[in-house]
Amino acid sequence: MKIEDFSPRLLGILEVAAQKADQESTAIGERHLFHGFLTVGGGLTGAMLSLLRVDLTKMAAWLEGQNPFDTEGRLKIELLTSAAEQFCRQAMIEAQCLHHASVNVAHLLLTSTASIDGFAAALWHGRTADPQQIGEAIRRELSEEETTLDMELELNRRYLLPGFQRLLELAWQARAVEDASAVTVRHLFCACGQLKTSELLPVPEKLHKFLRQLETLLSPHPLFAPDGFLAEERLDDSGREALALAHQTVEEAGQALVTSPQLVAALLVLPDGHGQAALRELGIKDPARLAQEMRQRFERRDRDWKTECPPWQFNFSPHCLNILRLAAAEAEREGAPRVSDRHLLMGVLRDGQGVAIRFLIKKRVGLARMRAILWGPGSAEEGEDNA
Repeated sequence: MKIEDFSPRLLGILEVAAQKADQESTAIGERHLFHGFLTVGGGLTGAMLSLLRVDLTKMAAWLEGQNPFDTEGRLKIELLTSAAEQFCRQAMIEAQCLHHASVNVAHLLLTSTASIDGFAAALWHGRTADPQQIGEAIRRELSEEETTLDMELELNRRYLLPGFQRLLELAWQARAVEDASAVTVRHLFCACGQLKTSELLPVPEKLHKFLRQLETLLSPHPLFAPDGFLAEERLDDSGREALALAHQTVEEAGQALVTSPQLVAALLVLPDGHGQAALRELGIKDPARLAQEMRQRFERRDRDWKTECPPWQFNFSPHCLNILRLAAAEAEREGAPRVSDRHLLMGVLRDGQGVAIRFLIKKRVGLARMRAILWGPGSAEEGEDNA
């Protein structure tokens, strides 16, 4: 695309956006483009917004509020929760201890691996074998960076590398989307998952895959509260019991995550649950044995570590989180106030993927007939019955 392909008005918007980004010493982002539009004004979009009675002055003020930095480049600490502020400050201290002239994303992640409680500690323990080893790997990468003389750093744009600045902008955007009062530690971690590889350096490459999962693992979920804990009020007794049983099974096996086999197995052995009833109606006399075989087939020990921590959003695999999302959608479709074990089973079948489903097919469990039992007559799709 050539410059002559742009209209003069659009070129003016891009020029203003570039000037705004240059003032902030950052790349042009969506916020800068909006700033350019509001500054230039007019045009078809302006007329449409005026027709909708959108207050452009208020929009401009709101847009400026999405900038993590004030006019002098200082981070807006007042818009961080105390825990998020502490993380940012500790990252700055880590940079100073290593005699680095600026703070990057790796310093923040290094700080998080040293946490012994709270959100970050639970996240690392739920996803890795040893946060301390991860911290040591990050520190080794950081130690190879160029150092400078001892100096006092500040949480100011001029001391933050572009990757860290971008992380803060993404965290601010997440706060705005959720209409949250402040940026939380969860927002910071979510932002890590949206960064480009070049923005993550010098974070060890083996961590990149984990960080890529964070956006999915920590994005708002209908069955989890903003702090990551299970929102128990959104499930009925059977739903809560099923998830607690799956979580307990994983802990006892020394595994890091609740995956689809553990979730399905819990649903199939839940006392007086819809899973047991459906299997018996399908002619399977011992659902508990089938569930136990499934657990043993896919059990793997990740580490010798147990916790009494209740279910967190990131203690579930991305596949499991999708199943739970589908279960919540089924409950909403029916107008049910809470998600039950039946809705969880419906989520599993609606998803229709993963090793647990393939295991049931191999065991000749009639999934189409199970659909008909859970949804009612006429729900089974032709060709899906593998019994």
